Amino acid sequence: MKNPLPSNSFCIVLLSLIYAGCASTPSGQTDANELPIMEQASGQTDSSPAEAEKPVTAESSLLSNANDSTKLEDYSKAIVLLERAIRLSPRDPNLWIRLSQGYLNNDEFELAEQYARKAIVLSKQDKETQRRAWLQLANVFEKTGKTIQVYERKRGSKIQYFTITNNGQCLGRVWDSRKRSNGVVIAIDRGCKFPLGVWKEGETREFFSGYDYPKKRIGMKKKLTIKKIGDEKKCLTFRWVLVPMGGKKSGKIIDDNDYTYCPNKGFTKLVSRK
Repeated sequence: MKNPLPSNSFCIVLLSLIYAGCASTPSGQTDANELPIMEQASGQTDSSPAEAEKPVTAESSLLSNANDSTKLEDYSKAIVLLERAIRLSPRDPNLWIRLSQGYLNNDEFELAEQYARKAIVLSKQDKETQRRAWLQLANVFEKTGKTIQVYERKRGSKIQYFTITNNGQCLGRVWDSRKRSNGVVIAIDRGCKFPLGVWKEGETREFFSGYDYPKKRIGMKKKLTIKKIGDEKKCLTFRWVLVPMGGKKSGKIIDDNDYTYCPNKGFTKLVSRK
């Protein structure tokens, strides 16, 4: 039987070639052993006893009133109160999670998703809050029927979530635990880290993604070139180039690497030009 693909083409298979040993978790599902248990009533989280003992502030008063409005199913009023609280503490990811839930209660799904992602960006190194933010995003997807599957990659203290992006052409990061600008963890939209699907040796494709920082969004151009397909070990080598499309380094190459992946071994070699 003839191979339907040209000899210089290659169908890059996600699990066998790139990610042997990676665990996958659908984002619309949660693992009770990994995620904190949150008791919610009408989309809100009860305050802890320690919070109840704090002096009444403008923010705590707004949150209390937002809770009351949520219990009365007056979600529009709750949203207004939460937005006022956020103006007082705009970098508090917990407030963005609650605002996302407020919009979810009000069936405003696009804003609910947007603010859940904002909470992910602002979570920094607080792993519990990061997981709650991801759980909130999963709640949005569950209600809208939108789901994505993410693959978790762990290496030491580094944790990354990947998913299939760009209409099946890439495996891209959506989240990376490593520090970025000023220690802030970023979220990535339409990332492209590994080639997927059918590519030809020598082929180059460009992809554009967004890196979401707490106060800004920077566009990134990723250029992937297939350098070698199927040597004697049936390995794949590709070049990955990263160029910011905004900021002080706009238009300048900041990463330029060759990666080699082999079946049943995964990543085997890195050649860096930067």
